[in-house]
Amino acid sequence: MIDTIIFDIGGVLVQTHDLAPRRKWEQRLGLPDWGLSDRVFNNDVSRAAFIGASDALAVWALIGAQFGLNERERQDIATDFWAGDALNGDWIA
Repeated sequence: MIDTIIFDIGGVLVQTHDLAPRRKWEQRLGLPDWGLSDRVFNNDVSRAAFIGASDALAVWALIGAQFGLNERERQDIATDFWAGDALNGDWIA
């Protein structure tokens, strides 16, 4: 009997196919390539979110605070960050 199913979403079921939306924000914020991803994923709030002890809103609030973004900009950066991601059709098939 199966009690648990684990899904690996990031990089497996969902992959980033278009980095342009992230690069736009990296340029705007003066970050190097992959700098935004590093900020989003490598912090205590994100690590807590990975295990269900925090959530995505807290992650984006942290990013907004780090860069002095207003509420609209926080929403835009979060939307843009994931805009280049898509399901991995080959793997799913």
